[in-house]
Amino acid sequence: MTVLVANGSFSWHVEKNLPNAIQAGDWFNLAFRWRIDKGVQLFINSELQEEIPFAVPMEEAQTPADNKMYVGCRNHELTLKDFADYEMDELALWNKYMPDHKIIDFTGAISKP
Repeated sequence: MTVLVANGSFSWHVEKNLPNAIQAGDWFNLAFRWRIDKGVQLFINSELQEEIPFAVPMEEAQTPADNKMYVGCRNHELTLKDFADYEMDELALWNKYMPDHKIIDFTGAISKP
């Protein structure tokens, strides 16, 4: 599992092997969130698995195609590759940073008051 967030000047890159408890065909919830001052965080089944708070400098995007979102594959030098073999249901995107209790709510668990 790879999550890469980039803003043209910096990037945050999380790479995480899925837990052994998740087998092919299992249903699980996946979420990630990003904010420039907090970095990127990856959640599996509502639990924080990995976080990268610090950005690394990157070369600026060379073409407008570099600034698009890809789900299930990656764009490497304008070539789509590394296609994932899975089914996806209920993809949702927000234009704001979600607090912890919202991550839990949106990934199928019930938050405690």
